[in-house]
Amino acid sequence: MEECAKECPSLKHHLDECNERVENGSSENCIEEFFHFMHCADECAAPKIFATTK
Repeated sequence: MEECAKECPSLKHHLDECNERVENGSSENCIEEFFHFMHCADECAAPKIFATTK
């Protein structure tokens, strides 16, 4: 999964920025950014995972 996260740098950047805002007192949540990032990482990881389980 970490390897695939590297294929989504812009989404990771947005998630990190949101997390930083929250740590600095923002009342928002980062669920949208998290789901976008995870979708990208899952798209990369799923074929690799399922190829080893066949």
